[in-house]
Parts: sequence; C-alpha cells; structure tokens
Amino acid sequence: MVSWLHRQMVFVASAAMYLTRLRMPRKLTDVNPSLNLIAPYFPLVGGLVGAIAALVYRGALLVLPSDVAVMLSMAATIYTTGAFHEDGFADVCDGFGGGWTKEKILTIMKDSRIGAFGAVGVVMILGMKYQALSHIDHSSMIWTMITAHALSRSMPVAMSYFLVNARDDAERADLKPSFHNQNFGQMMLALVFGTLPLIASGQLNFIFAVPLMGITTWYMGRFFKRWVGGYTGDCCGAVQQVTEVVFYLTVLATAKL
Repeated sequence: MVSWLHRQMVFVASAAMYLTRLRMPRKLTDVNPSLNLIAPYFPLVGGLVGAIAALVYRGALLVLPSDVAVMLSMAATIYTTGAFHEDGFADVCDGFGGGWTKEKILTIMKDSRIGAFGAVGVVMILGMKYQALSHIDHSSMIWTMITAHALSRSMPVAMSYFLVNARDDAERADLKPSFHNQNFGQMMLALVFGTLPLIASGQLNFIFAVPLMGITTWYMGRFFKRWVGGYTGDCCGAVQQVTEVVFYLTVLATAKL
C-alpha cells in the first residue's frame, strides 16, 4: 500500500514538473516514469494551476479593478506553466496555417521560431480568455478557473486514446516527449480527475461545457488526423487552450440559467 501510494505521488510530481515550472521534492523525482503513466494526472496539475490563478485573482481584487485582477491571474498561469500550452497552440497555428502537406506542417511545427499565424493565434486566444473572464461573475470565478484548467487538461489525454502520434519514432526522439498508446483506463482516470472540480463546485451551468469541450476535442482530433495522420505534442497543447476557452465561453453564456 505504501509503495503504491508513493508511486502515485511520483506520477503526480512528474506530471507537475512536465507541465509547469514548479519544483517537487527530490525523493519524488529520482525516477523518470513514462509520459503514458503520468498523463492521467495532468488534470490534477491543471487544477493546481487554476488554483494559483484564482488565488492571484482574489488577492489582486482586494486592491485593483477586476479586469486588472484577471490579467494578473493570466500572467500567473503563464509564468507557472512557462507558456507550455500556448507555445503548442502557436506552433499549430503556424504549421496548419502555413503548410499544405503533412511533411511541411510537421516541419513548420518543429521550428522553434514563431510566425505570423502563431503570433496572431496567441493574441486571439489570450484576448478571448481575458474578455470572457472579465465578464464572468466574481462569485463563481474561483471554481471557474480551477475547473477550466483541470478539465481542459483531460481533453488531450482523451484525444491521444483515439489517435496515433503523427511523428515517427525517430522524429519523436528529437522532440519533447509525447504520450501514445493510452489505454482506456488511463483516459477514464484523466476524465475523472478533470471532472472532480466541476462536481465540487456545485455550479450546474458548468455541466453544459463538458459536451461542448468533448465535441471541440473530437473536431480538432478529426482535423489533425485528416492533415497529418494523428496528433503531436503541439496538437495536445492547442486542444487544451481551445477547450479552456470553450469552457469560459460556455460559463459566460449559461450564467443566467
């Protein structure tokens, strides 16, 4: 039992180190588990990122206008994650915006430089987050942030269950690791962890976001499969960013229900 619990703690710590800049105890990071094993815990890390955003928001709201508090909370998440998912979203915008073949798209996404499509895409996605959060009621903001960050990080794990990695093994060895061959149990565990904040929040209108995020993930996965034959790590980042925005927009649209 103790060894099992320690193993799960190692997985959570490894997931946190993979997705964020947070430091973890050394005794939990001596081993390097495969990404497949830590991916189901991504939503828990997302919930932590959302909690950091909510804490910054509530603290800033004591002395600053709400729109400034929102901006600071967004800055906190970007700093905490190192813009990990935003970077993937930018690469997807550049790759699919400027490439017309699988090889060209993957080559562009592999380039660390950001292009016009990526720059415009990041500005748009951050702008939508800011506008949506600025109009969400203060009373539900904490759970909105926590749930959005947790649930949106379960969506790439679900997508990876249904798709194959678009890059071959040789290419993957030179890039950031990406999970593949997820089993059903790992996918379901990620979805369970992703929905825990939703259940805890007691916000009934949050439920409407779940099918919309699922549909968005399905559509994006279908799009990726059509053009490059599967997904990449950047595609996973793009799915997280887009579904996070879908959650905010749904909460905003259903606030009066």
